[in-house]
Amino acid sequence: DRLEQHMKELAPADKKVIEEFIQGIRACIRSDLPIEKAPELYGRIDGLKLLSKMSPFLRVMRKWKRIPIQDFAKRFSDPFLRQAFPLSFDLPDFPMMGMLATLAWMHNKSAGYPVGGSLEFSRAIERRYLDSGGEIHYRSPVSKILVENDKAVGVRLADGTKHRGNIVISAADGHSTVFDMLEGKYINDKIRGYYDKLPVFPPLVQVALGVARSFEGLPPSIIYPLEEPVTIAGREHKSVGVEIHNFDPTLAPQGKTV
Repeated sequence: DRLEQHMKELAPADKKVIEEFIQGIRACIRSDLPIEKAPELYGRIDGLKLLSKMSPFLRVMRKWKRIPIQDFAKRFSDPFLRQAFPLSFDLPDFPMMGMLATLAWMHNKSAGYPVGGSLEFSRAIERRYLDSGGEIHYRSPVSKILVENDKAVGVRLADGTKHRGNIVISAADGHSTVFDMLEGKYINDKIRGYYDKLPVFPPLVQVALGVARSFEGLPPSIIYPLEEPVTIAGREHKSVGVEIHNFDPTLAPQGKTV
């Protein structure tokens, strides 16, 4: 509601476009998306329940998934919204569906920033796993997935040691898993197409600075338009985003900011 009110205050002439945008977010808010278990473990009844829960989301997806944010921004007549709206997800052809879902998850407290950053988030998972009786081997890179009769039965580490298991789950990237750990033996045209035909995600550059001052009263995220565009890796940039982590006291001593 606050977002809708704020946007209408900025651009009252764009009321209809703003309401269409907000309705998309609200439809995603009503969708109960968290899945209780892995899809491969679902039975027929589980599938019907999931379809019922996701039906509002699927209707929204059909409408918005093929609309890039940059194209939707052109519907605004207000010059500021036309320029500022696509900067919230400043990636080429980023779909409106991704923006709507992200804002809905944040509203439902299903997504957000974990205090302490990604390291503390990982440590929380580690603590839960260890408390449940799990065991973790750090600095033990896997070089190969052991396969017998087309079934993964274990892993071989970079130092040559082998570990067998009933279930082997790779948390590495797909290319390393398929082409390196499985030696490219389980590739079909569909899998190869993922790497040969799909567009490469644009690279992101982040520079972190520790500043000996605080920034009370400033918003945590600011986008500055550049007087002159800057070209990095062949892509022209007309703005630079700044994240002020004044909302996380664990990242820097008092009076200082990342």
